[in-house]
Amino acid sequence: MKADIAVAPRLRFAAIGLGAVLSILPLSPAVADTASPVDYVELFKTKIMPCLHPTVKMDSVAVELRKEPATSGDITTARVEAFYAGLIKKNSLQVDIMVRQSGSIRQLQVKVLSDTSMLHGSCELTTNWKDF
Repeated sequence: MKADIAVAPRLRFAAIGLGAVLSILPLSPAVADTASPVDYVELFKTKIMPCLHPTVKMDSVAVELRKEPATSGDITTARVEAFYAGLIKKNSLQVDIMVRQSGSIRQLQVKVLSDTSMLHGSCELTTNWKDF
């Protein structure tokens, strides 16, 4: 009988502790990041275009999603096309944006399909996966 009385407070503390841990988990930033969808147009404007063409003013760039995101394994690919003013003429750029996600880690890589500009920057996103 004495052993039953001593076990009850321990179980109560364990239940309270487990409840506290479970209530914190959904608020974790890592969990929130994995649930949020990727905005490919915004990703292109903020990370990809400044990397590929650092001298282009972003207010002159028009971006369109040409191909909806498609997932194969852990990689999701979307096609984006941009139109922007160059030094001599209007240019266009078409890229496949590949996002690889494993748990809370997201990585990005870009494959340039076409670019009418003569000036190109050296961008790491075309050769390596980068966290974002």
